[in-house]
Amino acid sequence: MADPLTDAFGSHYHDVYRYIRSRVGDDAAEDIAQDTFLTVARSATLRQALPDAARPVLFGVATRLIRGFWRAESRRHDAIERVAHRDHRPDTSEADDADGRLDAMALGPHISRALTGLSEGEREVVLLFALAELGHREIASALRISTVAARVRLMRGRRKLRALLSSDAMQQHANQGQRLIEGRS
Repeated sequence: MADPLTDAFGSHYHDVYRYIRSRVGDDAAEDIAQDTFLTVARSATLRQALPDAARPVLFGVATRLIRGFWRAESRRHDAIERVAHRDHRPDTSEADDADGRLDAMALGPHISRALTGLSEGEREVVLLFALAELGHREIASALRISTVAARVRLMRGRRKLRALLSSDAMQQHANQGQRLIEGRS
């Protein structure tokens, strides 16, 4: 007798994958499709339901995983927005303070876009460092990675952010903002 999970995978994987891809796009579809079958494999109750109701079981699990994906994306977007609107200025004189606030406001959307250019691992480490103000060891513990990995991801993430923020488009925007601040057109 064939394994119901193996049969379900062979018969329904492509349909489940197409459904997921239509909801989340190409980048995450493969992972969620694999997680769908892994979730079913780990649940005795779901495995028992496969012979009679494979499609509803698989699509139900896929839908719950998609919901989780979008919740995580929403939280990630909110965190990126918080970083973008966070005041990243050092404590200095009042005049420098005002300049720092203007710079932070001008750079906010660029920081947000630049963060999306990082890998998920780098972005998580940078956000934990910047928003939660965690140190390397705390980040490593939170993400269940080594301290060395946390340091490397933070270093790479910061380097990529600097590169993305100093791109030609960013420089052009900064020049336009400077002209507006100084009253030149």
